[in-house]
Amino acid sequence: MQAVIDLVNAAYRMKGGKGDAGAIILRPLRRKCLDVQLDSGKIETVEKGVISTNSDLTNKPVSEVHMAKQSLPLSKTTLKSCPISDCGQNVYRRLKWCRKHYDRWRKYGDPLFVKMSRTDPESNFWRHVDKTEGDCWFWTAARDRKGYGVGNWSGRRKRATHISYFIANGRWPKMCRHTCDNPPCVNPEHLLDGTHLDNVRDMVSRGRQAIGEGNGTARLTVAKVREIKSMLAGGATLVATAARFGVCKKTIWNIKKGRYWRHVT
Repeated sequence: MQAVIDLVNAAYRMKGGKGDAGAIILRPLRRKCLDVQLDSGKIETVEKGVISTNSDLTNKPVSEVHMAKQSLPLSKTTLKSCPISDCGQNVYRRLKWCRKHYDRWRKYGDPLFVKMSRTDPESNFWRHVDKTEGDCWFWTAARDRKGYGVGNWSGRRKRATHISYFIANGRWPKMCRHTCDNPPCVNPEHLLDGTHLDNVRDMVSRGRQAIGEGNGTARLTVAKVREIKSMLAGGATLVATAARFGVCKKTIWNIKKGRYWRHVT
């Protein structure tokens, strides 16, 4: 093997190359030869390029043979078991867990993680519901930008409120309306079926509509609107009033007719 490496290095240097090209090129071949000798039970340990042989390795377990590849002397190595209860597997590559629990920890952050099954979507759904904080049942998994819970039902992405309503009533709602005005709540007793118009009426009746100064695009305040109405009642023109408050004439006309700011008297 060394003679082949020297030959490759000489040919590489003739072309102006630098470095140990032979060792790099023949590294897969050297590893393959090592695997063959391990399978035959002739290698005990590899340390700093020195290979020692031992015919007793033939009867060693596969895990101990892998440790021989990692330059760990078998006589000084004690195999540890996975600390997870009822596992019984050996620790993977001198880490804390076996291969199965190590992969779970690296992928999900928890060695005891169990992937959700689609065979029982109802039990999987209630796993993500917290019922300890009062009457509202909070969805603890993913949420959208508006704060509503998002889950999966038989492989389809749906709002958590719709899934909760379906489990309780056996049918899918058109639109879930909250009686508690709490978006992450999935308590079926707080959910009502309805339309978008019903939802808007609930918003207006509960005072959650963005009107007046609560509207982010409003340029007037309640005090200015009252002053505008008093000026119009005193005979001021639309053009003069609009110029004073920095709005268009159409806005002043709508305020006069009661179309805008009708809640201000």
